[in-house]
Amino acid sequence: MDHPNGRNTYGSSTTVTRTLDETLLAHRGQINELLVTALAHTLSDHTGRSRVDIDLESHGREPLFDDVDLTRTVGWFTSIHPLHITLPDSLDPARSTAIVREHLRHTPNHGIGHGIVQYLHPSSPNHLPAAVKFHYQSHTVQAELEMEGIRPYLLDVNAALINGEFQVNWTYSTNMHRASTVESLADDFVARLTSLLAAGQPVVVPERAFLDRLSPGAPSTLLRLGRHRIPGVSIAVVADGAVVDAWGEGVADGVPVRPDTVFQVGTLSDHVTTLAALRLAREGVLDLDERMRQLLAGDNFVLVEQLLSDAVGLPFPELMRELVFAPLGMRDSGYGPVFADSRADRIAIGPATGGLWTTAFDLAQVAVEIGRAHVDAGSVLNRWAVDQMLADGPRWYGRASQTAYSATGLDSGAGVVILTNGEAGHEFVTDLLVELELGVRVSSTT
Repeated sequence: MDHPNGRNTYGSSTTVTRTLDETLLAHRGQINELLVTALAHTLSDHTGRSRVDIDLESHGREPLFDDVDLTRTVGWFTSIHPLHITLPDSLDPARSTAIVREHLRHTPNHGIGHGIVQYLHPSSPNHLPAAVKFHYQSHTVQAELEMEGIRPYLLDVNAALINGEFQVNWTYSTNMHRASTVESLADDFVARLTSLLAAGQPVVVPERAFLDRLSPGAPSTLLRLGRHRIPGVSIAVVADGAVVDAWGEGVADGVPVRPDTVFQVGTLSDHVTTLAALRLAREGVLDLDERMRQLLAGDNFVLVEQLLSDAVGLPFPELMRELVFAPLGMRDSGYGPVFADSRADRIAIGPATGGLWTTAFDLAQVAVEIGRAHVDAGSVLNRWAVDQMLADGPRWYGRASQTAYSATGLDSGAGVVILTNGEAGHEFVTDLLVELELGVRVSSTT
């Protein structure tokens, strides 16, 4: 805001209006999500933050009960609910719109329940209004309202078909903002919306569709954290040969989970150890005979670790750092209590015992390496090594443990890593994968 000490009164309010092309009406089925996406990007650009908070207003005339007939009532009931969105770093309009769509899709009855809960439980912590309220009406007739007192919002953005024109009105207080600031926001919004409309509907590959439904703050994740009582989770997403996003949700020992919070991943460690074994085999240091193949396909990785240490004459943690972690940039991965103590300010203690301490971002680097090596562009593995790992021909590769999951599609190049610190980590992961329509796609031997 331009005048932080000003009084946000109705008497000082005025409106900036932008009239939009009627072609918007051709997108009526998705216009609300496009409008919200454009507004979110506009506000993110203005504040310099990827997280955007908006209060969404709707008419409130939701058919909640079969025995309640609203047809004989006139006017709006009005409901307002909060929307919290974290936009992706890349300026991908399709992904941004999909993130907004996912949030709106998971809001039951257009958020009317939020206001009902606030009314029925006034003693509970009330929702503090966001700085911006957005309201979309498909049709309306413009009316002038005279109000007094303090406005609850800094910016009140209303989009509607008014008297035959599609308008977006930005109402603000001249005590809080300069006209030039709001005019710039309104123009940026129009430019953003025009770009979204020009982008059209992307072609979605089924095995990559989950990428647009998994993002920081996604309702599909947060709802399941509560359902399965998982304190915290770390997630990384892989696409097109790179880690495109990594973030944390929830808490670890009362501290918010960050992208660099380390989790212990139990038997999923074996998946990473396999990379070291295959690298040594590729370099002729280790014989990948039938016995070693059986060990890599089994669950006696304590013996595998000892054989690798004997082959190179280094303690296992050191050889892993030299052969895998350092080449792949896995800066937050290690073994044992000494490593855990070095990350004491960002460690997620969970039910998994033993094995690797790591982050979702670091484990995603393993997935990226396997994908690159499949086309002979790896730094640790080559195509021969990947063929040994995927000898049975799975098109998805990775591993699952009680609390962790990693899987990436060899054909689609899309994957996800999920680490949890809860007793029901496996149930949480399975539930989330079903919701994302990804399915459990992990070979038990890789």
